[in-house]
Amino acid sequence: ALSPHVVAARRRLDSSYLLLLNLLKRAHTQISDHAMRSQLDDVLQRFPEARDVYADDFERVLTQLAPNENSYLVIVTRGHRDDMLILRWAVQTKARYIGMIGSKRKTIAIFRELQKEGLPAELFERVHAPIGLDIGAVTPEEIAVSITAELIAVRRRVERELPHMSWFHGHNAARESADPGGAPAKESAETSKDAG
Repeated sequence: ALSPHVVAARRRLDSSYLLLLNLLKRAHTQISDHAMRSQLDDVLQRFPEARDVYADDFERVLTQLAPNENSYLVIVTRGHRDDMLILRWAVQTKARYIGMIGSKRKTIAIFRELQKEGLPAELFERVHAPIGLDIGAVTPEEIAVSITAELIAVRRRVERELPHMSWFHGHNAARESADPGGAPAKESAETSKDAG
């Protein structure tokens, strides 16, 4: 069986991404905040492969989920606050993969904030943020392809070097976070469009 996904979303990108998951026949769980309740029936009709769909406060839903070593978590919410809330939860699960959309600037800011709360840098070794492979994606549909491609590469345990967007990938996050004056790497066009 293909690995389950948990998708935390409240933005246009999730429609394109979930469509790709359907084409790949991957079981997935979608969680959206309570503001999306009115669209719940539409989501169920459009994504029949979804194992579960939640439309409630993120904090309430997260207590009901227990990702395991075969789980892939994709965070594509609209705002900094929700991204941080879900990432805080995600890094303390057993999930094999954790990805979060957003700019490198936002990624570093959230990482440092969570470290101030006491979360060790080692918990972020599975985090891919910004999420996806660097294929020059600009539109939501193209970004969805770059995310799905990265998930496939992780699942297939590709060993050759790939153009990951992630600030965490190939970097010593703990060392870099200890240098608040250090300038982050130049952001690419697609990840600088930060919704949060």
